[in-house]
Amino acid sequence: MKYFIKTIAALFLVLGSCSCVSKTQEEVNAVPKVTPLTDSIREAIREGVWTSYDNLGRIALVPGFLDNPKTIGDSLYMFMCAAIRNRPDTMLLHLALEMSNRTDESRLDWKERNTCLYQRMEILALLGRCDEAFATYKKTYYSETSPLQLRHRGLMALNENKMDSAGIYFSKQIEVCGKMLAEKFNPGMAMDCIAATYFLHGEDEAKNLLNSYLNKYPDDEILKLIERDWNENIINFEYLSHLHDYYEIMHEFMQQPSAKSNSQKTI
Repeated sequence: MKYFIKTIAALFLVLGSCSCVSKTQEEVNAVPKVTPLTDSIREAIREGVWTSYDNLGRIALVPGFLDNPKTIGDSLYMFMCAAIRNRPDTMLLHLALEMSNRTDESRLDWKERNTCLYQRMEILALLGRCDEAFATYKKTYYSETSPLQLRHRGLMALNENKMDSAGIYFSKQIEVCGKMLAEKFNPGMAMDCIAATYFLHGEDEAKNLLNSYLNKYPDDEILKLIERDWNENIINFEYLSHLHDYYEIMHEFMQQPSAKSNSQKTI
């Protein structure tokens, strides 16, 4: 279920061996202005949301799961599945939100906390509370030494139209990832570098970076998969830079009646 979104599971870049000596620091850090989603990209995002969340509502829960969820994340997941099956009724979403609000985050490790924040973000977005969804997602946190924290801060700045800050974070992420990739190549981190390059320099340079990786590691299956699914990756990058639009599309989905199956167990 890190569904359509969670493919976003690992995203962001390093310009590796590319030289920027002819550019000023301001040019290196400059992020292109975020433009409105095109109709085709918006429709592709809508299709992804509809498919992934509709499938979530169709998941058959393991027997006994309803009676003994292991974590708060399991409980929220259970309520979301049931709420999606019963849409546009939002009663179960409100119950899930209340449960989330009662969670003592101080007792969770960072992974559990981020999972709960992500699920709360989804619940708020499905309810149409998009500003609150963004504020919740903004609270997710990674280690200060992790490139993921730089990526997260860059994306939050990008969505708040703080271009100078976004440029600084993405540039720093590229620098950190570059040093780590120089020590040991990792295709997941390479994907992070490609994404960061997209946000900082645009599609052409991101694709050039991918090609440079492929030239160096032509047999890497993950790199070949990234190349094959390039258009899908662009859609993911675009939704990440237009989170409010993404949340609105989630709310549109929740407002559409569900075709319930008699075989599906509801709460």
